[in-house]
Amino acid sequence: MIKSQILTVIIPIFNDWESFILLLQRIDTEMTNKNLQVQVLAVNDGSTTSFNMNKDWRNIKRIQKLNLTRNIGHQRAIAVGLSYCWKEGISDYIVVMDADGEDKPEDISLLIDFSKKKPNHIIFAQRVKRSENFLFKLGYIVYKTVYRVLTGASISFGNFCLIPKKLLDNVVHHSEIWNHFSAGINRSRIPFSIVPTQRGNRYAGDSKMNLVSLILHGLSAISVRTDIVAVRLLLFTLWLIALELCGLFTVIVVRVFTDLPIPGWAIYVTIGISTIVTQAFIMSLILVFLVLQYRTQVTFIPALNFESFIKSMEIIFERR
Repeated sequence: MIKSQILTVIIPIFNDWESFILLLQRIDTEMTNKNLQVQVLAVNDGSTTSFNMNKDWRNIKRIQKLNLTRNIGHQRAIAVGLSYCWKEGISDYIVVMDADGEDKPEDISLLIDFSKKKPNHIIFAQRVKRSENFLFKLGYIVYKTVYRVLTGASISFGNFCLIPKKLLDNVVHHSEIWNHFSAGINRSRIPFSIVPTQRGNRYAGDSKMNLVSLILHGLSAISVRTDIVAVRLLLFTLWLIALELCGLFTVIVVRVFTDLPIPGWAIYVTIGISTIVTQAFIMSLILVFLVLQYRTQVTFIPALNFESFIKSMEIIFERR
């Protein structure tokens, strides 16, 4: 008989326990006859509400609740959960997914099957069909465009993924995942592949994300490539300076060497714009040096520092 492999599902949660219970039901159903020992790690990100676990599960072997000392945010809760799994070292597969239902449990099998074809890759689920409202879709397009312009890279997937055991050590030793998990993996050079999936519907309650949260989430992704952003801004201001100098030179040549009429304010406007562009260049240059200086500092490595954020660990269900 083939020994069953251990699958750990990491779920960061902040006050979304009703959806969490419904998600457990779906996971328990989907893992029937999968020859997997399924365990769930709920990372309690400083929730102010609680729940009671009074149900027996057929296919889930163990459910743990990792209580954090404070609310540290969705992305950092994921990093702590991954580091905890890395320290335990018993999981063959680690799946990261949200509790709200938008990441569908039936896609876990799809990720596992694809991982068997590419065992040295992290497998991300990419939502090819979204069901959000028009404003959210527009904001998402703007975010991806800004990300591409500022960083020179593209990102088209979220946090829902499967990580093979052999890659987990590499993942948790990348400081970039502390700010933004998927953008950190995108930057890390760890091999990854993408599987197309469809977005699920929220199980219960309202989303905790608002406009401010979405903007912060996008900026966190961009911050993973701050050094690249700084250099690209510097190059852009240099291009603007070159363009402005050409314009200034053209105005001077026309005014001095030709009889063509030029308004008197043209030179002053050109000089004013040149001053603004020069200031932008200086600020970009300072930003580059600040980023380079920051790279000499000791960075936060989740695998080495995660334990300071753990308050307690509870086993809320275990099947004997």
